[in-house]
Amino acid sequence: MQIKRIKAASNFADAFGLAVAQIRGYQSLCEECEHLRSTAFNASDERHLNILRGLWKYLIPSEAFQLVSKRWADIGFQGTCPDTDFRGMGLLGALNLLYFAESHTALARGILSASVLSTSSYPFAIVGISLTDLLRKWLR
Repeated sequence: MQIKRIKAASNFADAFGLAVAQIRGYQSLCEECEHLRSTAFNASDERHLNILRGLWKYLIPSEAFQLVSKRWADIGFQGTCPDTDFRGMGLLGALNLLYFAESHTALARGILSASVLSTSSYPFAIVGISLTDLLRKWLR
């Protein structure tokens, strides 16, 4: 009986190990996103409050931080205190907004300005939270 002349890839074990590591990494990312999404945002938690401070600092740096302010509505939240707007996306939505504002400050400020000045205005923060949800669904 002759065995088919199939040559095993010399790097199969390495490639397979890499593929398994990438699958585990993807699973870990999905689990972490779900954990953050299911963690309710709580403005009385100092870590969560720091996220709001960061958003304020990057989006409206010329003004002193206020937890309750009309400016939150200007940023695109539904009211004067943003904590309840995160309910659907929890901490994940808040962290994603902060990441965008911190890592792409000029772009975030430009989009925020356009959202207010545009004839077809849109709520910057709510759109950001909704995009987080969309990306999370695509990830799964």
